[in-house]
Amino acid sequence: MTFFNATLALGAAACVIPVVIHLLNRRRHRVVRWGAMHLIVPIERTNRRRIRLEQLILLLIRMAILALLAFCMAGPVLTGWHALSGNAKTSLAIMFDKSYSMEAGAVGATGLEMAKRNAARLIEHQPRGSDISVSLMAGGRTFGSTAPTTHRRRAADGIRELPSGFGAADIPDSFEHATRAFGKMQHTKRDLVVISDFQAQDWIGDSAASLKQATELVDALPIRPTVTLMQVGSAMIDNLSVQSIEISPPVVAAGQQVSIRVNLRNHSRVAFPSVGVHLQIDRQDRHSGTLDLGAGEDGQLLFEHTFADPGSHVIGVRADADTLPIDNNYRAVIQVWD
Repeated sequence: MTFFNATLALGAAACVIPVVIHLLNRRRHRVVRWGAMHLIVPIERTNRRRIRLEQLILLLIRMAILALLAFCMAGPVLTGWHALSGNAKTSLAIMFDKSYSMEAGAVGATGLEMAKRNAARLIEHQPRGSDISVSLMAGGRTFGSTAPTTHRRRAADGIRELPSGFGAADIPDSFEHATRAFGKMQHTKRDLVVISDFQAQDWIGDSAASLKQATELVDALPIRPTVTLMQVGSAMIDNLSVQSIEISPPVVAAGQQVSIRVNLRNHSRVAFPSVGVHLQIDRQDRHSGTLDLGAGEDGQLLFEHTFADPGSHVIGVRADADTLPIDNNYRAVIQVWD
């Protein structure tokens, strides 16, 4: 058992107040003997045991009232009964990883898609009336509201409709958000589920100290939740990305030849030989080339193109490299003058 406010439980010591009052009142009694005292003494001896028993019962009731009041104000909560709780209502907090690396994998089988299915299924299987909170570990805190909800279907649909992720996972901030959510939940059976691909750079290194501080927040909760780590997707070992597109000259006219320089970076420890790079103009493939990138190297590929028509045009670059397509593409808009 634990208490929401253990300090108030110390108020149970107030139960000794009736005892003190009782003892003080006994000291105030003065024995005064008078003429007819011998007629009352036999009756008093007969009723003494009954009177003392009644006084003792009354004293215990007064003490119990004060102790019970302090006990209730401290907010007692039964813990350790998860195995016997059966289909009890649950306070569920989900930390949902929506970082760049979750986009790795084949179409329909990326880490993000698997995380959505698992999270939605988990929410839908919660008992009716359960508290549900979802915190996004990357891409901003845009899921629903900050307050927990009891609408399972709405929360599950919100998970399914999440857009593609971006950025790196912010583990400490997400833990802090989850602990604040638990403060607004009312059920004693509490679960914290972390759904992520658990990329090493997000959990170790510079983030280790902040992560330790975040887990201490969870340990300090009045009711400690059961923490479950759910790994989805696969670890990203090899990754290549399109960094930028440079256009020269900066002012382009119709019929003028333009140089388009594509900058790529190999983030992994292995080489990428013969990387296919495709240039699109207004979503149509126009030029292609190959580039060799060693481990940790940057590379450039130069394309030449002439725009026939004035107006706004979209330049797109796609690299055929790895299973993380979100950073293998890059788009830019160019204004072509007449």
